[in-house]
Amino acid sequence: MRVFYIDPFLKYDFGHYFEAALAIKDFFRNQKKLTQCLVGNVGISEKARKFIGAMVPFVRQTCFQDLENKGKSFAEDLVNLSKKFSFTEKDLLFIPAAYENQILGVAEFINHRKSQKKAVPKIALQFHQIYPPTKESDDVMKAEFRGGWEKRLEKAFSLIKNSQVSLWSTEAILLNQKLARLSQGKVGILPVPFIFPKKVSPQIPKHKITIGFIGDGRQEKGLSLFLRIIPALTERKANLNFVIQNLSPRGFSDHQENEFANLLKMAAGFKNVKIINGALSPERYNKLLCEIDIVVLPYNPQNYCQRASGILMQASIYQKPMIVSRGTWMEKAIMGKRASGLIFEYADSSSKTSENLLASLEVMVDNLGRYRQLAKSNSGYYRENCNSSQLIKTLIRHYEKK
Repeated sequence: MRVFYIDPFLKYDFGHYFEAALAIKDFFRNQKKLTQCLVGNVGISEKARKFIGAMVPFVRQTCFQDLENKGKSFAEDLVNLSKKFSFTEKDLLFIPAAYENQILGVAEFINHRKSQKKAVPKIALQFHQIYPPTKESDDVMKAEFRGGWEKRLEKAFSLIKNSQVSLWSTEAILLNQKLARLSQGKVGILPVPFIFPKKVSPQIPKHKITIGFIGDGRQEKGLSLFLRIIPALTERKANLNFVIQNLSPRGFSDHQENEFANLLKMAAGFKNVKIINGALSPERYNKLLCEIDIVVLPYNPQNYCQRASGILMQASIYQKPMIVSRGTWMEKAIMGKRASGLIFEYADSSSKTSENLLASLEVMVDNLGRYRQLAKSNSGYYRENCNSSQLIKTLIRHYEKK
């Protein structure tokens, strides 16, 4: 079997999608029965291409780019890939970052294959969210916005009723259930693969505790909430350092953007605050994660009730206790003992929400030894499941049963 890993987001030398591609490449190095081809974005950076090695830069649009394209660009990409590689029904095309354009593109590609009287290859699409990113991420709170996109996805799914096509989600159960309802079919669950050390060094107590916020700066991830409590937490606890990654802040209203800029400027004035602007290579990112004692994930439950977090999975593997918000997938991961940490409540006002976050952080700082031990005890699940072997074997088993 040939496995084609087709990722529209494989463009830069950082982030979860780049790390997942590295993990896939690493897995196939030791495979003899399976042949793998990595297909990325045509605009992949030279640095990323050099780092990842052999791959085919082919896909012209990222997952959420030009949502009014109706899948035409992706369909053309698949048709041209088929001409290049002569797809057969035995081949597996895995698209790890799919949305409406990928659904519609696959539907058009299947129709093209049938018109040419050619067999359809196996096609697996994985979805990470129901609603697309917008200029203001609070759009997800509007019923009209949610309903409109659910109808569009439902219509798109109705066009790919083919036994060779399989649909998959992350382990976010509400996401899985919503996709199953919209597609009126079975939706499987696939892990998110990472590269991580075989052994995690034990946590050594330090005089200073480092609290960190890492990942990209979408508004719904709550960095403004975290920045707001730094003065009070610093005043109450003298043994704290803060590390903040400021990566591509977006999704803000004009008011929120101005507030965020002021909060970031304020935080930068504290001697115990380190701000890292921009992206980190996987090596630097993992090194930073090792140095952090407490990971803060103050994500908005309106956005993250149906979305998983790769950062939580990685932090759990690295045995890091976390602060997460109630009503999110992250809360379910902690309650299910797949990670360790404390849960704080989002309130009606941002000031009250910040107070709740502050209170939870104080409790964790005062009891860090206990939460470190819990994090160590709960670190096994994602270590065992977030790997390429599990992902590929799950896909192959699915098609072998047919």
